[in-house]
Amino acid sequence: MTEFVIMGLLPDIAGSFQVSIAEVGHVISAYALGVVVGAPILTIFTSRYSPKKVLLALMALFTVGNAASSFASTYDLLFVSRFLAGLPHGAFFGVGAVVASRLADKGKAAAAVAAMFSGLTIANVVGVPLGTYVGHNFGWRLAFVMVSFIGLLTILAIARWIPIMEGNPKGSLKNDLVLLRKVDLWLGLIITAIGFGGFFAWFSYITPMLMNVTGFQASAIPWIMATAGLGMTVGNHFAMILLTFCTGANSLAMGAPIQVFLIGHSQESETFGASLGQAGFNVGNALGAFLAGIPLSLGYALYSAQYVGAAMALVGSLIAAFLCYRLKGEQRAAVS
Repeated sequence: MTEFVIMGLLPDIAGSFQVSIAEVGHVISAYALGVVVGAPILTIFTSRYSPKKVLLALMALFTVGNAASSFASTYDLLFVSRFLAGLPHGAFFGVGAVVASRLADKGKAAAAVAAMFSGLTIANVVGVPLGTYVGHNFGWRLAFVMVSFIGLLTILAIARWIPIMEGNPKGSLKNDLVLLRKVDLWLGLIITAIGFGGFFAWFSYITPMLMNVTGFQASAIPWIMATAGLGMTVGNHFAMILLTFCTGANSLAMGAPIQVFLIGHSQESETFGASLGQAGFNVGNALGAFLAGIPLSLGYALYSAQYVGAAMALVGSLIAAFLCYRLKGEQRAAVS
């Protein structure tokens, strides 16, 4: 929720700090960069510990970062606090994906990971519109207070329902870094970054575009955000069906299958592999928001950001097609 709620509040935050919409877009990138930095580093240093303890610590850091965002008195402090809030994000989803796959019945790992990601998509149906409504009507700071409260509830839920599991005693920096030699893994990450970057180029500036280009009132934005979130939820559910009937090579276009693909190619470094997926996703977040902000900074119309998004999505699709072809070739070679 925290990753997307700010996208519905860009005009409010820009007005509060007297900065441009494009500058507030950089705050979105700050959170994403926090994810990119934190995902591999925190995963490497926590892989030996119990996943439950790691999840608790990461969620505590996340909660503190969002609380700090609500109290930021300057644009610079907001930028820094969003970066700090993003640090545990990737590692949390990486560890969470591994926990979900371990708890799942045999052959149900993809469904379990998709179910975990459904929490993210449901947040986009309910949480983001609610946060947007609260931010518009009671101040954007209260939206981050709400996110912090949800973080506290998540800590209690983890403590109550996640069982104790052993860490990965075989995990090591050497094993993790070996993953970075795999071409298929890099292609998966590039697809994630560029393909989802196209989505974020569109979604990052959706609120000012809807208000200033299409003429919607601020009161309508939460409902429109809910519609976008519903689309994400349906897509995530479809990913479970898609992964069941198709090969991994044909299902890289959605978040949950990408996580399963990376975990499956990570051998003894599954948590690190899963966290890299989140890092790639948020490289797309930062890259999409940044590149789409360039034409806005140059004075072009708000809808010009959508052309950037379309171009990025096209490039991501072409790379995905190449990876599908490559993986099918490897499968044929293995059979023969």
